[in-house]
Amino acid sequence: MNELEDTNSVTSIGTEAFRRYYGTLTIICNPDSEAEKYAKNNYISYAYFNNGGACEEHRYDTGTVIEPATCAAEGKKEYTCVNCDNVMEETIPQKAHQYGAGTITKKATCAAEVEKSYTCKNCGNVKKETVAKTAYTYRTTTEKASMEEDGGVIKECSVCGTSTASASVIYAPKDVVLSQTSYFYDGKAKTPAVTVKDRMGHTLRENTDYALSYPSGRKNIGNYEISVTFQGNYEGTETVEFEIVAQEGKTFHSGACKFKILDESSAAVTGAKNKNASKVKSVCF
Repeated sequence: MNELEDTNSVTSIGTEAFRRYYGTLTIICNPDSEAEKYAKNNYISYAYFNNGGACEEHRYDTGTVIEPATCAAEGKKEYTCVNCDNVMEETIPQKAHQYGAGTITKKATCAAEVEKSYTCKNCGNVKKETVAKTAYTYRTTTEKASMEEDGGVIKECSVCGTSTASASVIYAPKDVVLSQTSYFYDGKAKTPAVTVKDRMGHTLRENTDYALSYPSGRKNIGNYEISVTFQGNYEGTETVEFEIVAQEGKTFHSGACKFKILDESSAAVTGAKNKNASKVKSVCF
């Protein structure tokens, strides 16, 4: 006898049952059967029974990788049945790309977006993403107002020049008004007050928004100009005039004398506090 088949119907085999066939016998059996145990214990050749080529239950090995998975493609692994050589295939999932830190050809600005490229170090695949614009870098500048036009406070980006609407309007100065524009001559210096208002009627501040320059003298008959020099949020200059005129018959004191105006160019002494002053009979303007 060369072969003995056991289909799992045998539950026990005696130790001496097949001794005389040692060396020539091959036991055909199923895995983990009594026949397999007998063959192993007695050093008899054995093979698994597969019922005509199909296992009742496949028992696969640990498998062999046929095609390794990469980040470019899936892989393949095969498992072989230890009983009947049946082969089962398994797909190995595609690996993730291994991207580097990425490359930017130029930095994003508040004016433009840029692209950042990432290259897979394994397969060379390139991934791109958009790098958003940066925020505006605003600086505040002041356009000064003048008598001719308004000014304003402007916010402008120092990188791209984009500007916003005026944060506030600086209204143009419109009216420069004197408290008095005409005086009668009395021998005293005249200093009329100056008021400056913008086109909306707001009063500007002296020494903050403008400075005044009065001419010297300002007590004799004649015309005088006051210079208004704008500063701070304003620019330019403006002049206003006032006059000192003679009032015929009007009296005034100057020094120790009392005078009476005769006409636009002269006055007569009408009184004196001491003898020397009494010698003055008249004065010319």
